[in-house]
Amino acid sequence: MKQFKFKHLLVVLFHTFILRLVTPIIVLLGLPFAKKAKRKTTHYGQDPDVQRYVLPKWLGIFNTPDEDLAGGMYEPTVKKIYEKFGAYICSVYWIGLRNQAQGFLWLFGWECSKELRDTNKESGYKLLNKEYNLGLFTVIVGWEICKDNYLDYTTSGYYAIPQIDIKFK
Repeated sequence: MKQFKFKHLLVVLFHTFILRLVTPIIVLLGLPFAKKAKRKTTHYGQDPDVQRYVLPKWLGIFNTPDEDLAGGMYEPTVKKIYEKFGAYICSVYWIGLRNQAQGFLWLFGWECSKELRDTNKESGYKLLNKEYNLGLFTVIVGWEICKDNYLDYTTSGYYAIPQIDIKFK
């Protein structure tokens, strides 16, 4: 397993405190440049008839690499937004609010095995390996194991990305 280093903490902090501020605006402006996806999304038990979209490469850090837009049809809230408002508003929610700048975090990830993911199922597929007690809250940094559904990043289909959790006492 790859060790979580200081550079990974900087990446996650940049993502958390800078990218999350600008992502909703960039997504609103960038979504009109999205193209119809050539591949069908059928993982997560989704409806393969939902038209999918991908952002252009120059907006790649704002994409969700494990799922094309409008993503998250397996989540009841996302499905309701899609059915009521359509793909554009659903995509704004999916990558502008729910999964902000996930593509950025994927740039700093590493391939892992299905076995490693399966052994961390109870933790929500998270490998948390550093805790910082900061008085009123604890900052936990580590890795979240994601499925690389399109095998764009891996051959195994499993990819660990840096992540941060903050727990208030």
